[in-house]
Amino acid sequence: MKKFRLSAALLLLALVLALVPAAFAQDGTFGASQEDFDLWTAANSALTSSAASIEFSLSVAATGLGESTDDVTADVTGTGAFDLTDMENPVVQLDVTGTTMQGTTETPVNLNLRIVDGIVYTNDGDGWTQEPLEDQLSSLTDELGGMTGAEVDPSDLSSDESMTEAMNMFGDLKIEEFVSLDVSDDAGSRKFSLSFDVAGFIGSPAIASMMSGFMGMSGGEAPEMSDEQMEQMSQMMGAMFGDATVTFDEWVDPASQALNRAVLDIDFPLEAIMGPGAGITLNFDASLSNHGEPVTVEAPEGAVPVKEGS
Repeated sequence: MKKFRLSAALLLLALVLALVPAAFAQDGTFGASQEDFDLWTAANSALTSSAASIEFSLSVAATGLGESTDDVTADVTGTGAFDLTDMENPVVQLDVTGTTMQGTTETPVNLNLRIVDGIVYTNDGDGWTQEPLEDQLSSLTDELGGMTGAEVDPSDLSSDESMTEAMNMFGDLKIEEFVSLDVSDDAGSRKFSLSFDVAGFIGSPAIASMMSGFMGMSGGEAPEMSDEQMEQMSQMMGAMFGDATVTFDEWVDPASQALNRAVLDIDFPLEAIMGPGAGITLNFDASLSNHGEPVTVEAPEGAVPVKEGS
């Protein structure tokens, strides 16, 4: 039972995480003015085909998720730069340091990533390895295809059409009903605060139906439910996550339309499912600078090709 509860909780969290960026592809302005909404979407769209430097911090904690599951925390920081103006030949440099803690075991984190001339170089502390970017993308498409049962083209993953198809799995669910966008001035920037109604989303009939199917997959056929039972299940699930919050803040320069900072905060209490103290929290805070400036990345010396099948 606890294994199912943990799986269900993580599935719900994954759905919420997936729907934060999916909200960008929906119709409407989420309560913002059309002018502000256009500025917000333009800044996010430009980032996928531009160059910039980045500094970020990431903190994650998962506690109380089961008697056989240790508490896990991670605190890392990273710096780097990227140039995505030529998506057929992207240039990326990223260096990450920090620590993770599982139970009482602390593990240092020291990761390096380079993408240059179509080759991906990685170093997790044991020396540099290299692999063609095309091979990694092929592996990604194979994994996505295995999950969806269909062929996936990486170039289509960020398209409005692919987002629309992804949302079709939720039937008549309208994501804009659970998303609001507040806009304010903050030190010369326009601050966009996207909030997601986790309890309302999870308590919707479409998600309750999906979770009913998930329960069926974990233990036989999905139970048949009347409309009244489905409504009761929706209300119960919504109440379980009444304290869960997801916010995504972004700071945009209105003159240049440059995205200068983004902060994602997730607080997902799981006490109603897993017991006292259970929950998952995440904070990601990234600052962007040097927009449009050239990015130079050198291939590390002595990189060893990744062994096939590793």
